[in-house]
Amino acid sequence: MMLVLKRALPLCVLFLCAAGDAPRGVCVDTQCCALFVESADSKEAKTRCQNSGGELYDVLHWSSVALTLPHGHFWIKAPRTAGPASERCRSTVVTAGGVSFEDRTCTDRVDGVMCQYTSTCPALPPSKDAHVNYTTAWGFEGQTRFPPGTVAVVHVPDQPPVSKHLCAGTQWMRAPWRCEVMNGGCERACTDPQSCSCPSGLTLHHNNYTCTEDPCATCAHSCVSVKGKWECSCREGFKLGSRGQCVDVDECAEDSTLCADQGQACENKEGSYECTCQEDYDLLGGACVDASFCAHCEHSCDEVQGELKCVCRKGFRVDPQDPQKCEEFCSEQDCPAKCTRPDQCYCPEGFIKDKRDTGTVCTDIDECEDEARCEHHCNNTFGGFVCVCEEGFHLQDGHCKLLQTLPIQSRPTAASVHPTALPSYVKTGSILGITVFALLCAALLYFLLHRLFNYCTKVQFYSLKRDMDIFTLQQVSTGTYKKLSHDWQFRNDCHRL
Repeated sequence: MMLVLKRALPLCVLFLCAAGDAPRGVCVDTQCCALFVESADSKEAKTRCQNSGGELYDVLHWSSVALTLPHGHFWIKAPRTAGPASERCRSTVVTAGGVSFEDRTCTDRVDGVMCQYTSTCPALPPSKDAHVNYTTAWGFEGQTRFPPGTVAVVHVPDQPPVSKHLCAGTQWMRAPWRCEVMNGGCERACTDPQSCSCPSGLTLHHNNYTCTEDPCATCAHSCVSVKGKWECSCREGFKLGSRGQCVDVDECAEDSTLCADQGQACENKEGSYECTCQEDYDLLGGACVDASFCAHCEHSCDEVQGELKCVCRKGFRVDPQDPQKCEEFCSEQDCPAKCTRPDQCYCPEGFIKDKRDTGTVCTDIDECEDEARCEHHCNNTFGGFVCVCEEGFHLQDGHCKLLQTLPIQSRPTAASVHPTALPSYVKTGSILGITVFALLCAALLYFLLHRLFNYCTKVQFYSLKRDMDIFTLQQVSTGTYKKLSHDWQFRNDCHRL
């Protein structure tokens, strides 16, 4: 039994075609509908609509929309005629004569299914420079409302996409979303639970779902962000090459002021430089010293107070007249003379020859015997002498000169030395403590002497009684005699006390 749809309004907003590239869905006000041209029974039709976020098309809710459909049978939701609900379902029949409803067995397979969507997403807010492309499974474009599953991509001319969104119910979700739904919206790989990743050589764009060429892929050292763009950067001592490589900087060639001190030479290192010493110069105390001086030393050369100086072997000293020569030097009062022949001997300066039984020796001359040697005092040394000035004078050019003194009022004065005064309560406490301690010691001594005196008195009395008994005529054994002797000795000790 067929029921012809008699209501036909002049507004025709939905064209559903069986073939071609024309859209298969359209939205009016806040609702959308779509046609899926695929063979299905009634149960499969309901599932198909539910999986796409909608339900079967209800003709009562869409009575204001005139439909022009391709020829065929399509599952819809419409009032049924009498009959068991489990056995009869309603479909739309489109023929050349018009559109009608038909009750069919629910297990019958028809040409397709019509779905409707009451939960839809509004168009994204417009932007001055951006353009939004909307895409659904049915080819929607340029609408004001969009069904669930619609993907919106925001573009800017000559730039990667700004963002990507998915209509879920009545709201838009920005990519990336969960990986099981359309790969999370990612251009390449989606990593659980909802993040996008890119293969080697590519980097994730700041829109978080597309991949772009990695600007840091060719960087040799590091990559930094400069005004929102990534650029290669090199460590100190290197500069960026034309292909993003880091090239060593020759600091010695670029800066002639480096290592400009006397005797220094600049040596370039990878990423740095080093100051070295030129030929004939040695590094000494952080400075380059002319080492050619040492080549003329008579004995050897060594560092002396931060300078290279000639040094002499034991028994010699540096010649005061020539710092590169050594002269004999005696560090004792008497030293053996240097003889080339038995009758031709020599002594160092400050010594005089003296012939002795053991041979010729050099003995020190006491230059201080000459009172005119020094203005104030003279100290004799082996081979020489040293002038010493009195207090208030200093030696300058062999003469003692008076030291410049400060005005009397500005001279520092020695601080007076006085014992530190103790607070009165400290003195009182100390005296009281000493007094108590002395009294305790006196009491203890009295107690000990009293006990000892009483004990000795008893011993003497007992011994006296025993002495009286000795004068009686009795037979005394050897043991008794020893015991009496011991008592006498102990009594004598008490008397000494």
